[in-house]
Parts: sequence; C-alpha cells; structure tokens
Amino acid sequence: MALNAFASLLCKSSIFVASRQLSSISSLERCIPLNKVREQLMTIAGSSGTPFEVRDCAALTEALAREQQLGSQSLAKPMSASYQEALLSLRTQAGLSVKYVNTHNGIRIGRLLEDLDILGVLISYRHAWQPHWAERAPVTIVTAFVDGVCVHTPIIPANRDLRLSGFVSWVGSSSIEVTMKIEQQAGEDGAAGVAWTPVLDATFVNAARHPL
Repeated sequence: MALNAFASLLCKSSIFVASRQLSSISSLERCIPLNKVREQLMTIAGSSGTPFEVRDCAALTEALAREQQLGSQSLAKPMSASYQEALLSLRTQAGLSVKYVNTHNGIRIGRLLEDLDILGVLISYRHAWQPHWAERAPVTIVTAFVDGVCVHTPIIPANRDLRLSGFVSWVGSSSIEVTMKIEQQAGEDGAAGVAWTPVLDATFVNAARHPL
C-alpha cells in the first residue's frame, strides 16, 4: 500500500536548519540501539545542544519558500519504507534498567511511551525524507497526541531486552500517523532465536509546524 510521501506537510510548514554533521536518514539501519534514536533525532531536527541558540530566521524563510515549490514533486512511498526498530538492552545493561524500573520491579510504562514518542518522530522523518535534502530536514515534526495505548501485561520484567518498532500507517495534509509496538524477549538467556512477545501497542499522531 503506497502512501503520499508527506508532500502536503512539506508545503504547509517547513524549516531549514544549517547542518554539517549528518548523512541522509535514508541510510539509517533498520534496527539501532535506542540511544542512537535520540542522537539521530537531535541531529536531524537541528539541535546543537547549546542553550538559548538564536537561529537565522532569514535562512529559515528562504528554505520554507523552496520547500513549498518542491513539495508537489514528492513521490508515494510504501509503509515499509518508514519501518524502524530500536533495541533497548535491559538484560546486559544493568545501569540502564535502573532508569526504567518501578516500585514493583517492572518497567515504567510512562518511560516506554517517552521512548516510543521519540522513535515515532524519527519514523515520521524517515517517511518524509526527500532525495534533495542533503543533511538536515527542512521541516519540523512534533507529536500531536497518542491514541489506542494497549498494555498486554500488568508488569513488564526489567531484566529482558525490549524491541520497539513502528511504521507510518496514514498521512494527512499536515499530520502523520505512526503505528507502534513494543515486544520483549520471552527468554532470559538472550540466546539467538528467542521469541519476542508483545507487551504494548500504541498509535502516535505527529504534525508539522512552523517554528518561527
């Protein structure tokens, strides 16, 4: 099933951020560590890590006009083009599991939703990415709302790896829906071929905005 490649989104709200760091998101591996998701998203969105950074509004305005002209040239893409996985290695990284554990020795659902939020925005950028974008995305995508959260187990063990994944399932004029899920290894030994069991499903709706 082919989807519109977020062309209307690019026409309605775009932003250019100068870049010297990132290669195209189109070369991103399909399964990456969760911490890499944050790093990639910060770079794509133009975050320098410097507080109170002042952006060049003139450059942003010029880029907006260019993207409005190029938006109609966007091509349809299959849902598989946006598919992305992220691995949360709780079994082998004890220090990481401490950040996720709750008072019942399970995983905090709120923390997992935060991670899904970040991954969902990265997936939206992957779907919207155009060949003429050199390094940074000339569009800002933010989370609008979360819907259909379904937790399959009351307590998620904090000593097993988790796999987060999602794909674009619908696009509108300035919004995009990402269907996401979290799975956990059924075994504790981490052996190859261990089955993954679903623990949480959710739908995120993201939107384009003009930050000026």
